[in-house]
Amino acid sequence: MIDANSDAASLGSRPEEAQRLKAAATRLREALVRSGKFEMADLTPVEPSARAFSLSACNGCDGALARKVDAVISITGSVQKVQDVPRAMAVFVRDVETGKLLASKSVDIREDTDDAWKGAVDELAATCVLPLNFEDN
Repeated sequence: MIDANSDAASLGSRPEEAQRLKAAATRLREALVRSGKFEMADLTPVEPSARAFSLSACNGCDGALARKVDAVISITGSVQKVQDVPRAMAVFVRDVETGKLLASKSVDIREDTDDAWKGAVDELAATCVLPLNFEDN
């Protein structure tokens, strides 16, 4: 969660934000696995390190963590808040070996509701991540 009113990123300062962040990540993972194009790496070994800093704002540092779990790509995301209201959700897909950004997209969150967050995740999955083709990599 990136708060435009603060110098620091937060991981959901309100309980409902924390729950929505967790639900959004789960929903994206499930959509990718359901597509048959992706398998999820076990993130347990790197989870404490990943929570220590903002992966979406570290200029590719997620690659080092992804390599530790034998991932081919890393997918990070962010939700931007302005005046305590979520305004946009973004996703970043990076090639772990090269560090190259393969895709990124941001969508507006028009309401601070569960349905709006779900819609943002679904749009990012459908228009940014799922269209990627890794057969040549």
